[in-house]
Amino acid sequence: MKMDRFPRYVGLFLIGVAMAVGAAGCSDDGDENDGTSPAGTWIVSYTVQNTATILFQSGESTWHINADGTTENKSGNGGTWTLAGDAITIIWNGGYTYTGTFAGNKMSGDISQNGRRIGGWSASRQ
Repeated sequence: MKMDRFPRYVGLFLIGVAMAVGAAGCSDDGDENDGTSPAGTWIVSYTVQNTATILFQSGESTWHINADGTTENKSGNGGTWTLAGDAITIIWNGGYTYTGTFAGNKMSGDISQNGRRIGGWSASRQ
């Protein structure tokens, strides 16, 4: 091999290594999809008003909606979710039910407890 071709071969080798490493870094972890599934990480804003206990709370939370029909938040609370068309239902183990609509990177709807509406929510996919 002539020495004037050596840098070119090294350059091609390094490009090949970079492409291989980049391809290996791609994985299907369930967070990325084509917008037809709510699986992924969401930032949720909510407002709860429960007049029976005079509770009023607004806030923001992070939800992890898993492709297997389960969900969890950053506090470690879990639950389940179902999707029928664009209607989503998320039932948290703590007794709160979030119903609403799902459209790609947005969700919103009502919060209920014991069958009574107590607030509203909206979420954006991260």
